[in-house]
Amino acid sequence: MQIDAEHNALFMLVRSGLWETAVEPPSLPLSDDSWSRIFEIARNQTVSGIAYRGLQYLPDEMLPPMQVMMRWMAEVDRMERTSHAIDTANIQLSQLFQSQGLTPITVKGQGVARLYEHPELRQAGDIDLFFTTKEEFEKAAKIVESQIATIKKKPDGSISYTFGGFEVEHHRCIVDLCRPSSARFLAQYAAENGYINQPITLEPATAITVPSPATNLLVLNAHIMKHAIGSGIGLRQLCDMARACHIYSHLADIKEMAEVYRAAGIDRWSRLLHAFLVQHLGLPADEQPYSTPLSDAAPLLRIIMEGGNFGHHRKTAQKPGNQSELRRKIKTAGNFARAAKFSCKYAPIEAIFTVSSLFIGQFR
Repeated sequence: MQIDAEHNALFMLVRSGLWETAVEPPSLPLSDDSWSRIFEIARNQTVSGIAYRGLQYLPDEMLPPMQVMMRWMAEVDRMERTSHAIDTANIQLSQLFQSQGLTPITVKGQGVARLYEHPELRQAGDIDLFFTTKEEFEKAAKIVESQIATIKKKPDGSISYTFGGFEVEHHRCIVDLCRPSSARFLAQYAAENGYINQPITLEPATAITVPSPATNLLVLNAHIMKHAIGSGIGLRQLCDMARACHIYSHLADIKEMAEVYRAAGIDRWSRLLHAFLVQHLGLPADEQPYSTPLSDAAPLLRIIMEGGNFGHHRKTAQKPGNQSELRRKIKTAGNFARAAKFSCKYAPIEAIFTVSSLFIGQFR
């Protein structure tokens, strides 16, 4: 798949920002218009903070023009303030549930941000929590309704609400797979591997509970796959997976994850995912599970470049707030139809169960 000069430059910046290393700059000087487009692509892919770190390694003569740099710096300043605010909200929410005898597990989001050299430059999204039992899930929902906000129920059984200005989701499953045998295997695997406490700041009192390294790799992998076969996926989530492989490869035998992926029924997809991480994000080959990942990551690259952050920047995308219930259901069907060829090749059984579960949930 051919990549234009602007996307090439963005990937160069992202690789540099991910690993905090200098990389070869674009071979040709970029115009002011090209730099403006690179900045917009970075925003659409929600990696402008990571790419900004990459700018620090460029020679002065290769830097963007001042007007673009000013916009980029303003974006990074906003990102840092948002990151600190969501950290505070996450800590407060975790402490509230803990005070009621519950153990909220923070998945993705700010827990994953801690895997970066500069967590505040990983663009914050929402707060995702998981409770290990049905009883804890239901008790947490009652606490929210009595002390925080009205909850919204989602088709997959999760709930959402707003806290501290951020959307919060409570998930029923820690690993987002719909194939029953895979879901059972991974739920048991997560329970056996347990959870760890992870400080958000230097103060121990700010610790949140996150999945163990192996479980976290499964969570991130499944999350990316779910969106790749549906609405689309952005570059930020791939960066999360790359950082997780890098950090966790030093804590456990990363090669063991290949067998876990096979047991979960996501081996072919996982080979494609890790091929992308190595070929386009510069993950060292010995920090991913496969000695022979797929040789061509172009199918995943195409999905990422087409839709941006969860497909929100696809040309045909509509803002969620502008959609009726019927249009939302039609869009869901359209997303899966668009990705059908990709899904049939890399995750056919999971795609079937995902579509089935979503449509059952849509019409409950």
